[in-house]
Amino acid sequence: DVVLIHRPHLFGNPYSHKDNTLAEFKTKSLNESIEKYKQWFYFCLEYDEKFKIKFDYLVDLNIKGVDINLVCFCSPCKCHGDFIKSEIENASIREMLGL
Repeated sequence: DVVLIHRPHLFGNPYSHKDNTLAEFKTKSLNESIEKYKQWFYFCLEYDEKFKIKFDYLVDLNIKGVDINLVCFCSPCKCHGDFIKSEIENASIREMLGL
Protein backbone atom coordinates (compact mmCIF):
# COMPACT_ATOMS: atom_id res chain seq x y z
CA ASP A 1 0.00 0.00 0.00
CA VAL A 2 1.22 3.52 -0.84
CA VAL A 3 0.54 6.14 1.83
CA LEU A 4 1.25 9.79 1.09
CA ILE A 5 2.72 11.45 4.17
CA HIS A 6 3.85 14.77 2.73
CA ARG A 7 1.98 18.02 3.21
CA PRO A 8 -0.98 18.55 2.99
CA HIS A 9 -1.90 14.88 3.61
CA LEU A 10 -3.13 13.52 6.94
CA PHE A 11 0.29 12.38 8.16
CA GLY A 12 2.11 15.37 6.69
CA ASN A 13 4.51 17.18 9.01
CA PRO A 14 3.12 20.61 9.95
CA TYR A 15 6.67 21.67 10.94
CA SER A 16 9.53 22.61 8.64
CA HIS A 17 12.90 24.26 8.92
CA LYS A 18 12.69 25.42 5.31
CA ASP A 19 11.17 28.61 3.93
CA ASN A 20 8.26 28.67 1.49
CA THR A 21 6.66 25.33 2.34
CA LEU A 22 3.11 24.30 3.18
CA ALA A 23 4.16 23.82 6.81
CA GLU A 24 2.09 25.64 9.39
CA PHE A 25 5.03 26.08 11.77
CA LYS A 26 8.69 27.04 11.24
CA THR A 27 11.50 25.40 13.18
CA LYS A 28 15.23 26.00 13.35
CA SER A 29 16.34 22.60 12.09
CA LEU A 30 15.25 19.34 10.49
CA ASN A 31 15.79 17.54 13.78
CA GLU A 32 13.56 20.01 15.60
CA SER A 33 10.88 19.55 12.91
CA ILE A 34 10.91 15.80 13.46
CA GLU A 35 10.89 16.11 17.26
CA LYS A 36 7.94 18.51 17.11
CA TYR A 37 6.20 16.13 14.72
CA LYS A 38 6.50 13.32 17.26
CA GLN A 39 4.65 15.42 19.84
CA TRP A 40 2.02 16.37 17.26
CA PHE A 41 1.67 12.71 16.18
CA TYR A 42 0.93 11.53 19.73
CA PHE A 43 -1.53 14.39 20.21
CA CYS A 44 -3.35 13.41 17.02
CA LEU A 45 -3.46 9.73 18.02
CA GLU A 46 -5.19 10.80 21.22
CA TYR A 47 -7.57 13.48 19.95
CA ASP A 48 -8.04 13.14 16.17
CA GLU A 49 -10.38 10.25 15.34
CA LYS A 50 -9.61 10.29 11.61
CA PHE A 51 -5.87 10.19 12.30
CA LYS A 52 -6.28 7.31 14.79
CA ILE A 53 -8.48 5.31 12.41
CA LYS A 54 -5.96 5.66 9.57
CA PHE A 55 -3.06 4.77 11.84
CA ASP A 56 -4.88 1.69 13.18
CA TYR A 57 -5.64 0.67 9.59
CA LEU A 58 -1.92 0.86 8.75
CA VAL A 59 -1.10 -1.21 11.83
CA ASP A 60 -3.64 -3.84 10.73
CA LEU A 61 -2.12 -3.93 7.24
CA ASN A 62 1.35 -4.31 8.71
CA ILE A 63 0.21 -7.20 10.92
CA LYS A 64 -1.24 -8.91 7.83
CA GLY A 65 2.14 -8.60 6.12
CA VAL A 66 1.14 -5.93 3.62
CA ASP A 67 4.13 -3.86 2.49
CA ILE A 68 3.43 -0.22 3.45
CA ASN A 69 5.26 2.41 1.41
CA LEU A 70 5.27 5.81 3.10
CA VAL A 71 5.87 8.49 0.47
CA CYS A 72 7.34 11.89 1.31
CA PHE A 73 9.45 14.42 -0.57
CA CYS A 74 12.18 14.19 2.11
CA SER A 75 13.17 10.67 1.14
CA PRO A 76 15.92 9.49 1.10
CA CYS A 77 16.97 12.10 3.69
CA LYS A 78 15.96 11.93 7.34
CA CYS A 79 12.19 12.25 7.50
CA HIS A 80 9.23 12.13 9.88
CA GLY A 81 8.24 9.07 7.86
CA ASP A 82 10.98 7.08 9.58
CA PHE A 83 9.25 7.82 12.88
CA ILE A 84 5.81 6.90 11.49
CA LYS A 85 7.15 3.59 10.18
CA SER A 86 8.69 2.84 13.57
CA GLU A 87 5.41 3.64 15.33
CA ILE A 88 3.49 1.36 12.96
CA GLU A 89 5.94 -1.46 13.63
CA ASN A 90 5.90 -0.93 17.42
CA ALA A 91 2.09 -0.78 17.54
CA SER A 92 1.94 -3.96 15.43
CA ILE A 93 4.16 -5.80 17.90
CA ARG A 94 2.10 -4.60 20.87
CA GLU A 95 -1.09 -5.69 19.10
CA MET A 96 0.27 -9.14 18.25
CA LEU A 97 1.45 -9.61 21.86
CA GLY A 98 -1.90 -8.42 23.20
CA LEU A 99 -0.37 -5.48 25.06
